[in-house]
Amino acid sequence: MAAATLALIDQGQRGTWHVAGPDVLDRAQLAEQACAAWDLDFTAVTVKTTPELNQKADRPLLGGLKTDKLQAPRPPAP
Repeated sequence: MAAATLALIDQGQRGTWHVAGPDVLDRAQLAEQACAAWDLDFTAVTVKTTPELNQKADRPLLGGLKTDKLQAPRPPAP
């Protein structure tokens, strides 16, 4: 993410950019990867399904960031 941000700055780009990897992870997968990255015990994490969270607002079951803008070839900013 840092390299992509620096490249956008170097190119003089402005605006909102979604900088993320190509994989869409569910909450449990994200927690598992975060635990692995920081050498934490994933077995201490309680995994719950979306309905078990009992949130007031509906949440999408498959969400992620669109990175089409980042992937597209672009001319240098003026």
